[in-house]
Amino acid sequence: RNPEAKYVESLGDYPKKQEDIVKNAWKLVKEEGYLIYSICSFLPEETAIVEKIDGTDVDLNMHGLKKYENGYITWLPEGDILFISVKKKSG
Repeated sequence: RNPEAKYVESLGDYPKKQEDIVKNAWKLVKEEGYLIYSICSFLPEETAIVEKIDGTDVDLNMHGLKKYENGYITWLPEGDILFISVKKKSG
């Protein structure tokens, strides 16, 4: 955890690093497998990364999750916000 992160004025190269991680992880997902992308942010620069993955969005109809642009968000009791997106690789 980086509680001071909310005071950072710029995301710097984090979105690019996250994109590289997601693209490399997607290569390892088997056909009909899933990739779960979850981060403690709901900033578009970080959540839009999942749009670059050529997979099918999985509907997460679960209690406590709210639909948000290209995924879902939820709040933890401590006040953290989590973004979650699940993609399925189709063969």
